[in-house]
Amino acid sequence: MKILNKNKKKKGFTLIELIAVVAIIGILAALLVPRITGYMNEAKKTKVVDQARKVSMAVETYQMRKSVDIPTSTKINTLETGNMATMFKEYLGGDIDTVCPQLSSKKSELDIADIKGIVDGSIDFKVDTAGNYTGKVTATP
Repeated sequence: MKILNKNKKKKGFTLIELIAVVAIIGILAALLVPRITGYMNEAKKTKVVDQARKVSMAVETYQMRKSVDIPTSTKINTLETGNMATMFKEYLGGDIDTVCPQLSSKKSELDIADIKGIVDGSIDFKVDTAGNYTGKVTATP
């Protein structure tokens, strides 16, 4: 009788093996999730920088072609009005709301100096979960 029982092999995983696998998966998830979240946030910021670069290039093109100097304190929303509106939209490829949706909600607060600072990296900024520009990060003493 004992001989028959020895030939019978157990199939499946033990509880300890399953717990070990679940623990390893949990540790890997805990290590990877913050990194993935960081990469996603950086991608959103890169999109804002790209859109700011488009605005900056449109302003520079307008200044060169018209031989005018636009003050860096000029708010972005004013570029879409007045004499320069048509040409600015042409250089940008449309209006700010369509071409640069991540910047459009704050276009009345952003000036040309802010846009150039975002492009050259001298201004740190925040984005919301949708990737929209929410404002500059101010240093606290």
